[in-house]
Amino acid sequence: MSTAVRSRTSTVVGPGKHINVRQQKLVDETIKNHLKYNDITFRSYLKLRQDLLQQNNAIQLLIREAKKNGQKEEPAEDKEADSEPQDEEMKDVDGKVNKHKTELSAEAIKLEKLKFEVDKRLIIFKLYIQDLKNALTAEAQKHKEGYKSPELLDISNQLEALMGQETHLRTEIDNIKNVQKPMLDKITNLVSNFNTNITSATARIIHPSLLRNKEEDLENSVQINFNHAVFSKLDIQQMFAEVGGNVTEQVDNILDTNSRIFDKFDDRNESSENVASPNLLYKIARSTLHDITSNTDLDEYEELIDRALKDISSSFKENQDIKSKWNAHARKVEKIKLIIEEKDADGDLVMT
Repeated sequence: MSTAVRSRTSTVVGPGKHINVRQQKLVDETIKNHLKYNDITFRSYLKLRQDLLQQNNAIQLLIREAKKNGQKEEPAEDKEADSEPQDEEMKDVDGKVNKHKTELSAEAIKLEKLKFEVDKRLIIFKLYIQDLKNALTAEAQKHKEGYKSPELLDISNQLEALMGQETHLRTEIDNIKNVQKPMLDKITNLVSNFNTNITSATARIIHPSLLRNKEEDLENSVQINFNHAVFSKLDIQQMFAEVGGNVTEQVDNILDTNSRIFDKFDDRNESSENVASPNLLYKIARSTLHDITSNTDLDEYEELIDRALKDISSSFKENQDIKSKWNAHARKVEKIKLIIEEKDADGDLVMT
């Protein structure tokens, strides 16, 4: 059986075409071991072959021994001339012959049983071969109809999953290259530009002519938008509205005179040349109201501004208190002066 299988395998897949001799031997041994240890029908067939071989060897051995014993027998006329010891020897030979005949008869019975088993196995094996042919035909039909085995389906699903992962990774890579990296580069340039312009030693002189027009594209720019440094006087005055008093006048005076930090920003048209501009340009790098570094974020910067406003308000209140006390003392001095100057004719002081 293994020889037939090897022959068919070699015919279908010749060693010279697809696989070498060692691989072909491995395939043959694999098929033989599978049939021997996993196929019950074929295993029983191999067992029957072994039994037949053993039975044949046993019968052949008995026949050879019977022939040897037959050659030792002599004709009847010669037996009369033999002595008594020869009669004893012949009796032993006859006993051995009879024993071999009995054994041969028993082996013949076993042989008949094996013949019956062979006939039975022949029928079973024919049915077994037919089942294999039917199974092969069914499998061939499945493959003709596009049938895929579970293993092939699993591989197809894995391939589809890997392709999906590849598509997702390519999308992520494209997003990083085309969206995130340009955005990061822009942020880096903006931060670098901001740090440069926030330090007085490296700051660029801000002139109103550097301010961008409203219709200018700011989305792709990596420069600071100095338009955010433009304030109106009204907005600044409202910051100090809660302080009260004449602080707004002092603020207006500072905004008008402190040209080192504030520049008037004229965005008026020609028809309003004689009208004072309500806008101011704040020079960030020249300001002394902040104590920031390149690591300062916007929240901390806003907190510094609020703290500066509170300090200004507190200083203003202290100045108001000092001024009130000074006025009170001045009034007392004036009264003392009047008391000294007002004397009656007797030289007495007139108390008021």
